[in-house]
Amino acid sequence: MNYELIPEDTIVSIRIHPEGLLQSLAHSLEFRFKTLKATGQLDEENTGTALINANANDLELVGVIENGQINKEKLTQANQEEIKKRIINEAFKRGHDIEIKAMIFRSQTTFNIRMPAGKQVANFGCHLSAPKPGIKVAEGQCDLSLRVLGIPPITGPMSMFKVADELYVHFKATFKQVD
Repeated sequence: MNYELIPEDTIVSIRIHPEGLLQSLAHSLEFRFKTLKATGQLDEENTGTALINANANDLELVGVIENGQINKEKLTQANQEEIKKRIINEAFKRGHDIEIKAMIFRSQTTFNIRMPAGKQVANFGCHLSAPKPGIKVAEGQCDLSLRVLGIPPITGPMSMFKVADELYVHFKATFKQVD
C-alpha cells in the first residue's frame, strides 16, 4: 500500500522567543503558514518523503504563547500586522521562498530546510500514527538556528530586545492511502 501527502492537511508552525535585557516587554509567538505547496509519499513500512514549499508572505501570527498555550486574543489586529511585517522584512530580506524536504524513515525524520540566505539540516524523532483506516500522520518538531539559516538578528522596537537565535518548528503531515 502506498500513501500520498494531503497538502491541505499539512501544517508547519514556527515558535519564536524573545531574549535580552528587556525581553519581559515582548512575547513568545507562534506563526503558521496559511498555504503550503506540498507533495509526498509514504509506504506501508513508514518510509517516505515530503517536499514542502512555502512563502514568507503566507505566514500568519497564530498568537502569543503563555504557559505553553496559544492566546489568540492577546494582541490587537494592528499589533499582529506590525509584528508580521517586521518579521518578514527583517528575516526574509533576500527572498521569501522556503523549501523543506523531509525524509521519513519509520520514527526518524530528516528535515533539509533551504532559504534564500542559508540552509540547515535537522534530524529528529517523528511520531507516526494511523488515526483511521487509510490515513497515516507523521508529526514532529525540531530546533533550528536563525543564524545558520542566514537570517540576521531580528530586533524589537528601538532594539529593546531581539528574537532568540533558536526557533522551534513543528510539522504535521497527513497521508492518504492511494492503492
